[in-house]
Amino acid sequence: MPWRKGGVDLPGWRPLFDKADRPGPGLLERLGGCDAAVLLDAMHAGGEAGAVRQVERRELATADRLFSGHALGVAEALALGERLGLLPQRLYIVGIEMGGGLPPASVDRAVALIKGWFD
Repeated sequence: MPWRKGGVDLPGWRPLFDKADRPGPGLLERLGGCDAAVLLDAMHAGGEAGAVRQVERRELATADRLFSGHALGVAEALALGERLGLLPQRLYIVGIEMGGGLPPASVDRAVALIKGWFD
């Protein structure tokens, strides 16, 4: 069955769902060959715990202000990939601000944001 966007078939497209715990620079290999990708990650950017936001591609150049909760973080790997021209042309990034007492509704808000891009 073809993948659909807004009721339109997208022949040749197939969604790939991948869970990667602390992928570091291996994230670039996972994104290699993708035309489009959606990335959902935990982040520490100084916001309120549970806040959900889209991270703009232009922010990758200033990844030192967005700190992932991993050793070599997703933000740093993406910033490197951006500088080297290794990222998919269409890259959608969603961050959930981490902290004590993460509200369960945060994941629901992130999913709703992502679904909105494809309706």
